[in-house]
Amino acid sequence: MNRDPWTTHAARLAEQLAEQGAITDPAWRRAVEAVPRHVFVPEFYSDGDPPELITAHDTRWLELAYSDDTLVTQRKQHPDQPGFSWSTSSSTRPGFTLRLLHLLDVGDGMDVLEIGTGTGYTAALLCHRLGSQHVTTVDIDPDLTRAARRHLAHAGYRPNVTTGDGLHGDPAHAPYDRVLATVAHEHVPY
Repeated sequence: MNRDPWTTHAARLAEQLAEQGAITDPAWRRAVEAVPRHVFVPEFYSDGDPPELITAHDTRWLELAYSDDTLVTQRKQHPDQPGFSWSTSSSTRPGFTLRLLHLLDVGDGMDVLEIGTGTGYTAALLCHRLGSQHVTTVDIDPDLTRAARRHLAHAGYRPNVTTGDGLHGDPAHAPYDRVLATVAHEHVPY
């Protein structure tokens, strides 16, 4: 049986994360093995100066997509510094994401609100673990929510994806058993 090349990379990433202790729950290991991270990062920027855009046409792309690295997926001009672009969205390092998901302590039937959709990869992991009907994700950037919705559907997941200010959550799909915020805030709102 021929496996897709990505499944080999995903299995290797799951093994690496388990060895590092980032995955201790078999359900999360299965999620890492099953969710195609490359679908959520069709292109991303290198750490170089200047950052290089890496796409699926690059021979390094698939391997890097399954690395335990944060992948910057969106850069925009800084509003206060003309000529300076900054990272505005990324696919967080899987090892860190899995640690957060373990701390979230979800169980079957729980509803989760994720604030900060980004690429949609974390939402996909949650969907795999809980089912799409139990996951709502919100982001303020309509470009990100549009892309995430498309990536999630391509991977077979259909959570509630909402464009809005995460500070207000998503009351339309409340209540939630757990809330995960992966965005910067000056304070955590009650």
